[in-house]
Formats: sequence, structure tokens, C-alpha cells
Amino acid sequence: MDAKIKLRLSWIKLYKQLGHAGKVCKHYGISRFTLRKWYKRYEVLGEKGLCDISSKPKNFPFQKRSEVDENLILKLRKERNLGSRRIHSELKRLYGISFSTATIHKVLKKSIISIGIIWLSWTLLTKVFNQLVIMFLVQIINKEIYYNFIVKILLISY
Repeated sequence: MDAKIKLRLSWIKLYKQLGHAGKVCKHYGISRFTLRKWYKRYEVLGEKGLCDISSKPKNFPFQKRSEVDENLILKLRKERNLGSRRIHSELKRLYGISFSTATIHKVLKKSIISIGIIWLSWTLLTKVFNQLVIMFLVQIINKEIYYNFIVKILLISY
């Protein structure tokens, strides 16, 4: 048995003996919360409950995603045309990577926005180009009309 487990067991035995949490906590220099926590675990699990439990979180809401992970998500989207839920299950199945569907959706949305900006700039460019071409054609037409008008006036006057 580990030294920590023996110490916690002694807290609980003294508490059962005295029936007064304040005296036990003062004697050992621990808080009432700590005593209550270990006492509850002891009652539920016995001596196994006095072992340290991992403090690792069960989920990671602010997990960092690398560029490699984002590329995997985009690859599954482009090659197999999967949605965020299916990408989630495929990442877990194929690569052992787990992201929330919201995170996957954010990555997809970010890539679409960047594509959207390129598309938007292209459409603006084509609109501007088309306007320039139209303006140029109008100028040519106007000049032809103007030249035709001058030619007609000259022909009439002669």
C-alpha cells in the first residue's frame, strides 16, 4: 500500500472514531473539503477509492489544431466530399484524431471564406474588365459615329 493511501486511510479511521471532521482536519492540517472528498470515495470504492485519479480532462474544448490536421480535414472534404460529421468519424477511424464537429466546421468555413475572397476578387476584376471593355467599345462606337457624322457633313457640304 502506498504512503499516500495509508495517510488517507488514517484520516478516515480517525474521522470514524471521533465523528468530528473539524478535529481530524486540525490534527492532520487538511481542509474539510479534502476529508469529505476522500471519505466519499472510500465509502463508494473502498481502499481503491483512495488512489490518485488522473486529473486529465475528459475533453479538450480549446485543443490546438495544426496545419497538418487542417490539411487532413480539407483533404477528406475535397477527395471524398464529406460533411463535418462524417469527417469527424473518418478522422477518428483512420488517423486516431478526434476533433469536435464544430472545430471541423470552422476549418471548412475558413477555407471556404478564403476561396470566397479569391472568387470575389475575380468577379470584381471581371466586372471591372467588362466595364472597361464596354467603355472602350462605346468610345470606339462614339468615335465612329463622330467620324461618320463629320464625313456626312463634309460630303453634304461638297
